Amino acid sequence: IPEGIIPKELVGPAFNVGKGINFIRRCLLDSKWSMHLDGNYEEDETVMSSIGGGSHYEQLGYFYKPNEDHNPLLERTLSRAANLVHSHILRALKEDNQMMQHLFALKQFLFLGQGDFFSALMEGLHTEFRDQPSVVGIYKHSLLSIVENALRSTNAKYMPQFVLDRLQVELLMDPGDNIYGMFAQPSGQANGDERTVWDIFMLDYQVPDPLRAIVHP
Repeated sequence: IPEGIIPKELVGPAFNVGKGINFIRRCLLDSKWSMHLDGNYEEDETVMSSIGGGSHYEQLGYFYKPNEDHNPLLERTLSRAANLVHSHILRALKEDNQMMQHLFALKQFLFLGQGDFFSALMEGLHTEFRDQPSVVGIYKHSLLSIVENALRSTNAKYMPQFVLDRLQVELLMDPGDNIYGMFAQPSGQANGDERTVWDIFMLDYQVPDPLRAIVHP
């Protein structure tokens, strides 16, 4: 921003308001929302007469005067704009994108909050792979089946379906691993890989857009 346009201490708040509006447009895909600034600030007669009817003042909430070191009207306008933008974002994330339900799911599934589910999951993995000497013969779909069985047999099954659909299984691969050659190798053939299911299994929760912009599990 060229020097003299707005006071330096207001550059940050103005930038944050712009980022919030960009988030609404590009992440929330809300093109119809508009910010209505009341402009209900007390001003002296000189400023009001300079506005010439107050149409621009009603839209912006302040009257711009260049090279002004301190503009309390602009400061209050930015504060009100920030409140409007952030309130709309928070409302949209909570009401339209189920933010609180997804955050609760992260707590339950990634921070071990759903104890009965993890007990059933660990038991299922141990029963299925206790005699497995390596990662040979371990497939993603078989791990996902064990996770689904653990969900059905515990209280986790009562969580919303849009939450359960986000629970996935990932395989932790080392650089240079060939998933087809490593996991599809016949069980009787040794490949020198001493890893077990506990080394490659990862439970993942796929946070949907637009929450992915602010939540990084």
